[in-house]
Amino acid sequence: MEDPCESFVIVVSAQKGGVGKTTTVINLSVAADKEAAGKIAVIDADPQNSLARWHGLRQADTPERFVFESQDYASGIAHLKRSGYKYIFVDTAAAHTTDMTYLYQLSDLVLIPLKASKLDVWSIGATVQVVKSIGKPLLFLLNMVKPNQKDGFAVASMLSHYGPVAHSTFNERVSYVRCIDKGLSAQELDPKGACAEEVTTVWEDVKNILHTKVGAHA
Repeated sequence: MEDPCESFVIVVSAQKGGVGKTTTVINLSVAADKEAAGKIAVIDADPQNSLARWHGLRQADTPERFVFESQDYASGIAHLKRSGYKYIFVDTAAAHTTDMTYLYQLSDLVLIPLKASKLDVWSIGATVQVVKSIGKPLLFLLNMVKPNQKDGFAVASMLSHYGPVAHSTFNERVSYVRCIDKGLSAQELDPKGACAEEVTTVWEDVKNILHTKVGAHA
């Protein structure tokens, strides 16, 4: 049985830019919110502020957005946990810095989105090495997968040597784009569409890893 007081920090990170980190945070945080999983927070740790712009267009009050200075990540996250936030998603910059390592240490899961290309696979080495060295679980998510992209399976196979890969991809669909300027998630824009199914599957993968970790430490 889930502990209602348990909090989880999901850091969405990739050293390579343009792989859909903010899209991933938006869609998974709203999925968590929609299933009434508890209070949901998103931390905007990306100087580009794309998450802030989306959140500014949003009519709903949730998920709630927070910004902390890098030296305040630990205290800020601790405050959110004490305040009863169940899932805390962190949107990060495309960089490999000491700040990123610090966030990994504060996380319960590092989610790494990337495109289905060998260039993207080659870019993950430093991130994977750091995450594994500090003993944190990770999950890969193939993002913006094009229709009939046959090498997607080969890329997923390559990634599986480094860690688990989400059972669904976020495919290249117009709903993932159109929802942003409406302050929505793809699931909210089209609740019965293919995007909603993809997001739900990935969110289940995330929860399974988090709660398996809890069970292993019980």
